[in-house]
Amino acid sequence: MFSESLKQLIEASLVDGVLTQNERNVIIKRALLEGNDPDEVNLLLDAEIQKIKLKKQASAPKVNKCPACGEILPALSGICPACGYVVNTKDSRNLELDFLIEQMNRGLAQLKSGTANAPMVLATLDEHRRRAMTLYGENPKVQQLLEEIKQETEEFKRVEAERQKADTELKKMEAQAKIQALKGGNSGGGGEYNGILQNKGCQKGCLISFVIFMLIGLIGMCADSDTEEKVDAQFEEYCGKIDKLKEVPITVDNFETKYFAVKDMTWPIVDKYSSYDKARKKAFTKMCNNYMEQLYIFYRTHEDEIVEQYGQPFAFDLTEFAGNSDDGYDETADLDEDEDE
Repeated sequence: MFSESLKQLIEASLVDGVLTQNERNVIIKRALLEGNDPDEVNLLLDAEIQKIKLKKQASAPKVNKCPACGEILPALSGICPACGYVVNTKDSRNLELDFLIEQMNRGLAQLKSGTANAPMVLATLDEHRRRAMTLYGENPKVQQLLEEIKQETEEFKRVEAERQKADTELKKMEAQAKIQALKGGNSGGGGEYNGILQNKGCQKGCLISFVIFMLIGLIGMCADSDTEEKVDAQFEEYCGKIDKLKEVPITVDNFETKYFAVKDMTWPIVDKYSSYDKARKKAFTKMCNNYMEQLYIFYRTHEDEIVEQYGQPFAFDLTEFAGNSDDGYDETADLDEDEDE
C-alpha cells in the first residue's frame, strides 16, 4: 500500500488533468524512498490519467450529423435543416424519399436501355422528378440524381431528333431513287418505264405528286411537334393540381374536398390520334388513381368519423387500383359491395 503522503503527491500532480514527465519522476523518486515498486506506481499513474480522459469524453456534448448530407443536427431535432432528411429511418418521409430515388433510378435505366415505350417512361420519370424536387430538393443525393435525369433526358431528345431527321432523309432518298429508276428506264430503250417517261404529262404528274407527298410529311411533322408542346403544357398544369392536393395531409375535415377534386379531374384530349397524348393521359390517370387510393386507405381507417361528419358514405372503384401495386398497395379482393360503398 502507498503512504498517504505519496497519494497526496499523486493527487496534486493530476489536479490539472495532465502529468508531465518531471512530475512523474518526482513521484517515482518518492516511491523508491518509501520502498515501493516503481512499476506499480507507473501503473497507478497511467490508470488515473485514463480515468480523467474518459471523464472528459463523457462530459463532452454529443454531436449528431445528418446521414444524408453530413450537416450537424440541432439538439433534439429529428429533421435536418439543410436537406430535410428525417433522422428516424422508420418515418414515412424517409420511406417516400427512398421510393422516389428507386423509381427515378429505374426510369433512368429504362431510358438508357432504349425502351420502346419511351413517352410513358419520360412521363413517369417527370412525375417522380417534380415530386422529389419539390419535397427533397436540398438533399445532395436527390440533386445529383436530378442532374443526371436532366442530362439523360436532353441526350435522349437529341438522339430522337436525329433519328427522326435520318428517317426523313431516308424517305427522301428512297423517293429520289424511284425517280432515278424511272429516268434510267428511258435510256434502256422501250419497255413500260420508257413509255411512261416519253409522256411529258406523266413526268410532270410524278413530280407534282412527289412534291405534295413531301409537303404533307413536313406539315405532319410540324403538327406532331405542336401537339407534343400542347400536351406537355397541359400535363404540367394538371399534375400541378395533384401536387397541390398532396401538399396538405388528408384529414376528416378536408376529405370531401379532396375526394371530389380528384374524382372530377378528367384529361382533355388534345389529339385523339396522337400516341404521345395517350401516353400522357395514361400517366396522369395513374397519378389520380394513386391519390384516390390514398384517400381510400384513409377512408377505411376513419370511415365512422367521415360518414358522421358528411352524413353519407363515399364510393370507391377498387378496379382502378389494380395497376398501382408497385406503389405498395395490396388490393383487397374479399370486400363486398356494401363495404365498397
